[in-house]
Amino acid sequence: MFGLESAKAALDDNGVSSGLNSKLTQLQKSKDDVVKEIQRLQQKLLTIEGDIKTMTSKLDEVKASKQKLKGDLSMGFAEVKALTKQVVLGTNESDTAVISSVDSIRMKAITTIHQFLQ
Repeated sequence: MFGLESAKAALDDNGVSSGLNSKLTQLQKSKDDVVKEIQRLQQKLLTIEGDIKTMTSKLDEVKASKQKLKGDLSMGFAEVKALTKQVVLGTNESDTAVISSVDSIRMKAITTIHQFLQ
């Protein structure tokens, strides 16, 4: 009979069950917290990936602009070189016209570079 009373007392003891239920509740709350943190980090990752795409696109645009400016500058230098070869001793008016043309090309190149750098 003593064994049956002991078994009945164990069944009636809710302490073990209550402790396990409490631990289960804590684990479920921890799981929920982890799931929320994962969702927050996934959203942050999406935002960062979008920022990376935007910056990559802007960088590509800057590289393309830089290449165009290099081409423009090279053409400008070629024009200046060609005009410099055309400068010959002669009248001041013809020299002044050629020099003005060269100055105009030089200023255009400088302005283009300045605009790119801003």
